[in-house]
Amino acid sequence: LYLINNISLFSKKEHLLEGLGITYLKAGFLKRSESLFLEILRKHARNIEALYHIEVVYELLYEYDKAKQTLEPLRILGENSNPLKAHLELSSLLRNSDMSINQRVEKLKLFAKNSLYSYRRVIKELFRLNPNSAWELLDIDKIDSILDIIWFLPSSNLNFDIISKNKILSSIYIAKGVLEARDEIVESGIFVIDTINAAQRGGSLEVDLNFHYGCSRCKQHFPISFERCPNCYAVNSIQLRETITKKYSYKGYSLL
Repeated sequence: LYLINNISLFSKKEHLLEGLGITYLKAGFLKRSESLFLEILRKHARNIEALYHIEVVYELLYEYDKAKQTLEPLRILGENSNPLKAHLELSSLLRNSDMSINQRVEKLKLFAKNSLYSYRRVIKELFRLNPNSAWELLDIDKIDSILDIIWFLPSSNLNFDIISKNKILSSIYIAKGVLEARDEIVESGIFVIDTINAAQRGGSLEVDLNFHYGCSRCKQHFPISFERCPNCYAVNSIQLRETITKKYSYKGYSLL
């Protein structure tokens, strides 16, 4: 702050302002971050970093219209803003309380058929709003990217007619313990699933899956899923990683 306040030439402190704006953003001081990026853009409207990060600020503030206003300048500056546009449209839809559930489901069905929209986010929301629609739109070729979603679905949301007719889905839910193992070997082609099933056939029943998540852009790893990377704010960059672990039985004890 001392350097920023005591450097008169904007060109010499622009980078410092960017760094401080990003620091405020990561710390959750969104309005302070917004103020700094706006100051930068008033004097240097072609600053891509400032445009990109103020878009993140507006998204975190749920001010999607303002966030979308950064897309055209980014496009003019040579950035591919189409994935970001799709990300904002999907985020806006998921928070739109004025639309009925049926309206949101129909919109999500359209998004599921468009590769610009995150299939993972779309299918996860469909499983929440209308599981039957999610099962109908389930793309087996993309199962690797949603394995954790499929794995943790409650039994009430499972469509056993669809599962039983697909060897990959059957193999997943045999590994999960939802379906009984068959006499013939059912392979999914997913290494961790086939390993669990092989272990169970060998008598090792206490086997489970643990998931963690990586960013394809900055290569950081996180213990929980994300919609855009918490570190670099990239969209559609999530990479699912699975590890085989021991299954634990949790018991609850009353304090009364």
